[in-house]
Amino acid sequence: MRKYIEPIIGVITGLLGLSLGTALFLIVAALLLVANTIRLAAFARRREIGIMRLVGASTLYIALPFLLEAFVTAFLGVLLATGALAAFVYFGIEKRGQDTLQFIPWIGFEQFAVAVGIVAVLGPLLTVLPTLVLTRKYLKV
Repeated sequence: MRKYIEPIIGVITGLLGLSLGTALFLIVAALLLVANTIRLAAFARRREIGIMRLVGASTLYIALPFLLEAFVTAFLGVLLATGALAAFVYFGIEKRGQDTLQFIPWIGFEQFAVAVGIVAVLGPLLTVLPTLVLTRKYLKV
């Protein structure tokens, strides 16, 4: 029996490493996407920024619209991700999965709360940090 189970466990362990690599790749892709968006927004507003610099606007005053845009985008992203995950847990797992396949240990709302906490922290963090770095770099504020 053990000789049949060990290859399966090896495959599952390999898939776990692959999923972590995929998660890291997606985080880097998200950071690059945010960075590109901020760069394009700064480029589109370059005349306004130049005028603000000439008038004597502070660093915070010039960077604040970019930060507010990042916060609003992060907040909406967290809301959408939480809503989609809640709908999947409720309709996909609670209503259908647990009744149909009872031999599989399904996730519940406890794990959902942990995932929401992680998304609520990482979402704004992965949006605001590149915004702070790139507003300094590309706006030369």
